[in-house]
Parts: sequence; C-alpha cells; structure tokens
Amino acid sequence: MVDNKSIQIKNGGNAAYALGSAAQLQKAFGKTKISKQNDEMLGGYDYIHKYKGLIVNFNEKEFEDVTVTGSQYQVYLNGQVFKIGDNDTKVKKVFPLAYAERSTQPDHTRILRIQISHNKVMTDAAVVITLNAKAAITEIWIGNDNS
Repeated sequence: MVDNKSIQIKNGGNAAYALGSAAQLQKAFGKTKISKQNDEMLGGYDYIHKYKGLIVNFNEKEFEDVTVTGSQYQVYLNGQVFKIGDNDTKVKKVFPLAYAERSTQPDHTRILRIQISHNKVMTDAAVVITLNAKAAITEIWIGNDNS
C-alpha cells in the first residue's frame, strides 16, 4: 500500500506536485496546453494538462489521475523514488506483494497495481506501474478507480 500523503512527483528542477489542484500543478511545473472534453462517466468536463512526459487529468476542479511517461519526472511513493527506465529491482523490494501479484500482458509487459491508503484505510485509488519485457518501468499511473 502507498499512503496518499507520501505521493509526490518532481521534475528535473526539483519542483514538486502532490496531486493537488490544477493551480498547484501549474505553480510546480508551469503553464501548459490544456484540452477540455466531456466526461460521460463522471459528468462535467475533463481538463487534461499535457507536459512532455506527464499528463494530468482533472474532472472539473478535482484531481482524477496522472500518467508519467518521461524520465525527467521522479515519482515518490512512501519515500522511495521511481522513474521511467528504472529496473524492476526497487519495485520488487519496496512492493513485494504487488510485484508477486503482477499480471503479464500478451505483449509481455507486466502491470503492478498498488492500492493507495488514506489514514491507513484502503481507498479506491491506485498506483499502476507498467514494466516492459526487459523489466524496465515504462509508465506510472496514479489515480482514482472510477470503474
């Protein structure tokens, strides 16, 4: 499990974003292109902030999810740093249960799902780490499970 208060994303300039508001995101990483689209599941609109290697989605003003695909960003989970390109060794050491329960896709990528807790209570949010066939991290998704 990952405590929600321990989650941060830092860029190469060491600016940090802790999954807060769009204003907090822009304060940390600067302004970027924002696209708007209807959200049929949640209602209202999604506002998608796209940076090189990072996409952050808000439904109206509420954080929904973030996808990290660029090595210029570091993801902090329970005090440990993960980034794109890292080998799975650290993931296996820090999250052994999620690693043991990982799923393998037809293209040989592996998916690890780590639940997010709030005040030691499990939530419907998760961290999903994708590993390629060579066991390197290719994507880190953090968000709410609205299924």
